[in-house]
Amino acid sequence: MSTHVISQLAENLLNACCGDKADAITSKLPFQRKDDHENDLDLDVAEEKKEEVPSTPAPVASEKKTDPKTTDGEFSDFETKYELTLWKDLPEDARNAAIEIGYNEEMWNNNEECHVGGKHWHDLSEAELKAVQTLGWEEKAWEDQYHHSEWEDLPALQLRAAEAAGYTKTSWSGPPHEKPQHLEHSHWDELDVEDQKRMAVFGYTKHEWDH
Repeated sequence: MSTHVISQLAENLLNACCGDKADAITSKLPFQRKDDHENDLDLDVAEEKKEEVPSTPAPVASEKKTDPKTTDGEFSDFETKYELTLWKDLPEDARNAAIEIGYNEEMWNNNEECHVGGKHWHDLSEAELKAVQTLGWEEKAWEDQYHHSEWEDLPALQLRAAEAAGYTKTSWSGPPHEKPQHLEHSHWDELDVEDQKRMAVFGYTKHEWDH
């Protein structure tokens, strides 16, 4: 029960029993009744204090971060001429291109050379040329794996592959392209997957590397 209510009850009781002496007695009580003006002032002060209380800011929901998409290795299947891609994993256009130049699933998965493998670039028919380009080949990779290209003339893709494999300008220019030690005298299957991809960027296949 509030002090104001208690004060009002006490005042009513004193008025009933004591008459004119009630005011004198009431003035000595610890809970004197405040007049309406004083009560209004108290309410105003209470409201001001209430407004002064800083409101707690609503928690800001943390923005959900999306993991960046990752790629499988340094080079795409197209950039590596699909050399490390199984037949069942070839995109439809790449599989159709492989069929166009004489591959079937068994030949492809066994890294066998197709019937156009011995042709020069300029001897390929229009359909064969379109097929090998669909598989990622370009003329210098097809003809000589960039053996006759100077370091400064390497396209950005091949330069990136060369540097990743450990080549330098000096070793690349030395006859006949002195290979980094970890590649020298290694069979294709002895290379790690990343080095196989880097060599495939130049146009090496398992058949070409081991022969």
